[in-house]
Amino acid sequence: MPSDDRQLRDASDPGYECRMLPILDRPDRRGLVANVAAAVIIVGILNGLIFGLGWQANSQDAPGFLPPPIVIGLVWCALFPCMALARWELNRVNGTRLDKSWMIVLFLACAFYPFYTAGLNNDLIGEVANISIEVIAVGLAARYIGRAPRATAWLVPLCLWLGFASVAGGFTLARSIG
Repeated sequence: MPSDDRQLRDASDPGYECRMLPILDRPDRRGLVANVAAAVIIVGILNGLIFGLGWQANSQDAPGFLPPPIVIGLVWCALFPCMALARWELNRVNGTRLDKSWMIVLFLACAFYPFYTAGLNNDLIGEVANISIEVIAVGLAARYIGRAPRATAWLVPLCLWLGFASVAGGFTLARSIG
């Protein structure tokens, strides 16, 4: 079978690639707008759910240096587009499918965080998730530094925030245990 990507292929073909939203893989302005728009829509829906369901309530065990929930929500409103910009930058420099797939894993790990932490209420799972996501983000930033330095730059704010969240989560977890 020809390897022309414009032709439909059978999923059993080893060269098959599922591309539900090919516009997200474009290296041009349309791809940039699509990546950022998808991130803004997703973070808007997530913040709507978090605040609509009352999951934003501060834990009594949270450290005093933790910003108010609305500030945390606004930080994520900036971090999701940063991840989208990093992914788009990989499109621009012809990043591999593996690179782009790891960016999707990072994005989804952040997006589903409120759900797998039981509505932001399970401090232990939250701390494990913070550290795990931090490891992925720092690993990706390090991986991209030589080939896509702008992608690394777009991941730095996320890495810093996750570091802060891990420290805050550690304090919260320590207070809730002892």
